Amino acid sequence: MTFSIIPFPRLYIGGCVGYCNQFTGGTFTLNGTTYQLAYYEGYFDFSRVEFQIPRVARRKGLMTLKKPFSMAGHLKVCQVSMNLANCPADKILFDGDIKGEGTLTVTAQIRNLDTGTTIYPYLYPRSYEYQFAP
Repeated sequence: MTFSIIPFPRLYIGGCVGYCNQFTGGTFTLNGTTYQLAYYEGYFDFSRVEFQIPRVARRKGLMTLKKPFSMAGHLKVCQVSMNLANCPADKILFDGDIKGEGTLTVTAQIRNLDTGTTIYPYLYPRSYEYQFAP
């Protein structure tokens, strides 16, 4: 049996798509220079990662699963907010395609569903961590 991570692999950054305060801005470092107030716009496409669910030998506790992932997308970084207008050319810090890869770690808790006649163990996902390779 398998399960997949990221049923919707595109993550929009900045702007006002979905939740308007998600990944709209923060610090940005480029060529050793850190900008404290930078604003983001773009998207990341993550690869679909499938995990083979191992037989659950234990009845309680946490299980950690790891797999490689890849990511590509486009990112624009500006020194002023882009919510109401496009970024002026002299305020663009970065505008280009990006790629990355690394390791996805899923931590799941082993839980039991008790139907009264049978106990079924199952995995309940607790966290997802994307660790990018340097």
